[in-house]
Amino acid sequence: SIDFAVIDVLNEDLNLKPEVTDWTTPSDLSQSTIPVTSVGSATVGAEIARSGRSTGFHTGTVDAVEGWASVSGRQVYGFGAFANSYQGDSGGAIIQGNAAIGVLSGGGEVDGQDYIWGADLQAGLARAGGYTVALHIDAPALVSPVNGGNVETGAAITGTGPASSVLTVTPEEGPSFDVNVDAAGNFSFA
Repeated sequence: SIDFAVIDVLNEDLNLKPEVTDWTTPSDLSQSTIPVTSVGSATVGAEIARSGRSTGFHTGTVDAVEGWASVSGRQVYGFGAFANSYQGDSGGAIIQGNAAIGVLSGGGEVDGQDYIWGADLQAGLARAGGYTVALHIDAPALVSPVNGGNVETGAAITGTGPASSVLTVTPEEGPSFDVNVDAAGNFSFA
């Protein structure tokens, strides 16, 4: 009831990236990509984008979630969206913003409009035996003081980092300590 596959990459020389190509640079698809920063769920009414070998990169609008569709005679759990696809696009990534939400399972027409069915990524991962999705995570960055700048004792050091994460600060002298990054991606400590 899922349409999902995983590949074990054994070649350590490959530099695989958590990104989806937008197909605007056909001579080198890695030159124009969208970073995947999270795994999420499709939301009705939200814009999605899908990337496929046959037709490239297209956007659409989610129409249905948490449903079933018959794809090549098999019931597939996932979501539907008004977007186009063609044979050969199957297996391509579906993202909502920077969140990976699915894999293109099939497509056709509904009421004269192009329609795709996406296999729900989280449902597939739950049955994939421990596989996960690699994510792009921005490195923490100082806001104040500037990197390499001076700070007075007790003054605030502020910056940005991955939202809702914990950063470990390792000063040149003294023990390391943890700093919480809030849901907006900001941190501050004295």
